[in-house]
Amino acid sequence: MEHWAVVNNQSIPREAVPLSPNSCLPDVLRKTDRGEDFVLYKSNHMIIFTCKSNSDVLKSCNHWFADGTFSVRFG
Repeated sequence: MEHWAVVNNQSIPREAVPLSPNSCLPDVLRKTDRGEDFVLYKSNHMIIFTCKSNSDVLKSCNHWFADGTFSVRFG
């Protein structure tokens, strides 16, 4: 059985990035620090942020734990 550990990373202080005039997400916020795409899905009502490596971790886990702010739909 493979186990994953949560690593406590220090936050890197950053300046707030302004939105573009048309309220689009700037390119700098669309990539992780490692250069992976970070926007999985975007519509007028919702943006889902994750990268492939995070998605792979979730796929490999038998159990997911979340608080009440999330809903999950399998399909």
